[in-house]
Amino acid sequence: MRRAGDEAVLRFDPGVPKTNTKESLDFDRVRFNTAHGGGLLAVEVSYREAVVEEPQSVSIGPPYYEPFQIPVLTLEETTAEKLRTLTQRRRASDLAHLALIIGAHGGQLDRARVRALAAVKFQLVKQGDRRARIESNVEALRGEYEATVPGLDPEAAAYGEAKASLLSALPDLLP
Repeated sequence: MRRAGDEAVLRFDPGVPKTNTKESLDFDRVRFNTAHGGGLLAVEVSYREAVVEEPQSVSIGPPYYEPFQIPVLTLEETTAEKLRTLTQRRRASDLAHLALIIGAHGGQLDRARVRALAAVKFQLVKQGDRRARIESNVEALRGEYEATVPGLDPEAAAYGEAKASLLSALPDLLP
């Protein structure tokens, strides 16, 4: 990405994909560099399912580079997708993202739409007690969450706060 003056501001080097299948394209060590530092991140492009709602178009860029539009999931679909992922895997970022959504955007979150979207998303998940699976996975995330999330986002909710926020919201979010 370049600044208005054509100076490189952000560089990515995705390297070789970890997986490249009909279901997903995964990069587990994308190197990035900015004027303020660099690091590694993981990126997954999933082809497993279609987007349910029409994505929103959001402008990004300023003040670091020329503005441009990108499609993003609605807040409700993002929430439903994160709930689905927590029934299937244990990744601290999923809990951190849900805690952020509930804490910072909970007032604008259309919970009825989240429930409807989650019902669609959960069609990919084996039947059973999804709430119990989410609760079990969140409990198992304590160590990973405490070891990784504060370093990635110092302003993220502490594990206990993130867990309590999500578990208290689950009855209103699950179908």
